[in-house]
Amino acid sequence: MKKLAFIKNGLVIGAIAMLLSLQSTVIAKSNEQAIMGEDSEDPYGDAFHPANDAHAAIVVCVATKYNSQTSTNNIRFCYSANNGTSWQGYEWIASGYNEQDYSDVHCIAEQTYLRIIAVWQERVDENSPWQIKASTRLYNSGNWNNPAIDISDTEDFNDNIFPKIDTYRTLVDEQLRFYWNIVWQREDDDNNWQIKMYTRYYTSGSPTEYINDIMSSSQSSYRHPAVACTGISGGDCEVHIAYDAYSSSTHYVYVISGWVSTNSVFTQYNFGPRSLDSDSTDSEIGYPDITCSGNGGGSGHPSQSSGSAHVWIVWHHVLATDRIYRVSSTDSLGSDPVSNKTIVTTSGPSTSAALRCVAVAILESTTSPITIIWTDDTDIYFVKSTNWNNVEQWTSTEATDKHVDVSVIEDDRIYSHVVWQRDEQTIYYARDP
Repeated sequence: MKKLAFIKNGLVIGAIAMLLSLQSTVIAKSNEQAIMGEDSEDPYGDAFHPANDAHAAIVVCVATKYNSQTSTNNIRFCYSANNGTSWQGYEWIASGYNEQDYSDVHCIAEQTYLRIIAVWQERVDENSPWQIKASTRLYNSGNWNNPAIDISDTEDFNDNIFPKIDTYRTLVDEQLRFYWNIVWQREDDDNNWQIKMYTRYYTSGSPTEYINDIMSSSQSSYRHPAVACTGISGGDCEVHIAYDAYSSSTHYVYVISGWVSTNSVFTQYNFGPRSLDSDSTDSEIGYPDITCSGNGGGSGHPSQSSGSAHVWIVWHHVLATDRIYRVSSTDSLGSDPVSNKTIVTTSGPSTSAALRCVAVAILESTTSPITIIWTDDTDIYFVKSTNWNNVEQWTSTEATDKHVDVSVIEDDRIYSHVVWQRDEQTIYYARDP
């Protein structure tokens, strides 16, 4: 009888353990909540097009939001100081009568304080060109700098749109060095799109700034850039820019790699750009995101001719059915990564959700884990490198969930922080775990 009781108890304990195991691997999402817009505690106007970043327990979010005081769309900011459990600090970054949209945000630790950098596109009215702007504030003190920083040329009468930012800090000879890298697409006089990058380098003194021409051609268009950067031994900053292109009746996905130094000038490595994907019939290909971590370097660099940075790139490709692709590199893209191209899922974005339909992030202090978040224009899906086979569906509503972003950070444990837009009215947040 005792043996039978032991077996029964063992079965019960085993069943409980199995249930807990399933819960920990399948139901990883937590703290889902509306943080901005119609369904949140910040109710005055629609909110859409979010982006986020994180540092330790601090999570920051920016989004486009209707401003009832100016009757236009401005960029709104909020933050969490407890890993996304609760949200506060609602502020207009640059409130005004100019129209603003498509913001991005990044945190960079400077000495003993944390600086938050927001970028966005802005125009006076619908008859004026879009320009790229930026603003910063310290996390614990101060306000957003006013006036905003001009990133694109203020005398440029062509559109500059879709900015993305990444940053890097390093210590060289007991001196901290800081880099901002902001990419965007610009329309030229022939109605083709170019890729531009603004780089700012600084220590404790005045910054060095430069607008780099990354890709341009009178016969091709280059669009939807995303940027990721890491360090190179000696203090330079490695930069990888993923983008899509249209040339000679074919659509492509590319990545270009190189470095910036104290003069803020981008120098391409002696390879590439790498072609990751192409299709002569499918226009819905691209909209990439990129992340990287580790020790950079590549052919053509004066002191580091090879690197071991881990680079991950994701993008959307419809094909016969909607799909998400990913590729990875463990040598700073020194070798062609296309052999590692993998279909994440066949439940990818629909055409209407193409812009910022997929996002990827890596834990910057190491080379893992990697998190990918995407939308099929209805629901949000999540997967990470600890188990690529465990794709989680995070939402299941009648609403439209799209325009995603993700950041990965380590505090007391490793968190993936995710934001998305619901029905062009509300910004939602959730995290793993």
